[in-house]
Amino acid sequence: MERLTEGGKARRILLDPEAFIKDNFAILTIKDLADYLDVSEEEVKQYQQEADQLSSELTEKLAKLFDDLGSNGYAATDDDRNTEADIKEKTMSILNNPKQFWDDETNKPLTIKGLAKLLGISRPSIYKYQKDYAGIPSELKSRLVKLYDSLLLVDEIPEPRDDYLRLLKQVRTEDELFPTVQEEIPKVIKEGLARTDVSYYTKEVLDTFVRGIEVDRSALLRIIIMKMNEEN
Repeated sequence: MERLTEGGKARRILLDPEAFIKDNFAILTIKDLADYLDVSEEEVKQYQQEADQLSSELTEKLAKLFDDLGSNGYAATDDDRNTEADIKEKTMSILNNPKQFWDDETNKPLTIKGLAKLLGISRPSIYKYQKDYAGIPSELKSRLVKLYDSLLLVDEIPEPRDDYLRLLKQVRTEDELFPTVQEEIPKVIKEGLARTDVSYYTKEVLDTFVRGIEVDRSALLRIIIMKMNEEN
């Protein structure tokens, strides 16, 4: 899942206001943006032509509006992916301030050393790229953007931090193991039935159970796992 930078939020609501719904359920318009920014509609249209050159003040205001209206629904389009500006912002943000992200391996904020390890490059390379965006290989930019989008932000971790991280690790582990468990349970049951004499009714119950486990994103299996965690 992509995580938007402040600039990314500002550009999206500026360039596509109609993708947002106001609190009164009306579609956001260019006039609304003009009123919010205290500028003319013509100035808004000019900003749309120069979205990558927004001032920090306008960027902050538009990003706040994105957050405020985003809870009402944001109609993201199929091509709503990282722009060149997004890629640059995300790349330089994680290179220059890795401590805003959480390092799962050390259970501490990410350091330059940790970032270098995740990327498989040296710390001097990190320092070099901090000053030379143009010199960063495109493949490395892609990996940095992926880390930006996927790593947990330190400010997003609620207290008590240890309890939250323990729960998050459990959820991630369950998600990783879910396909394996979903495949193995029906196999074990079917093989067991083939070697065991059971009543017709028992066989029907087990067949129904297997079908419930095998369906895509099985709710039955999720409930079983949740109950297991409650008892352990």
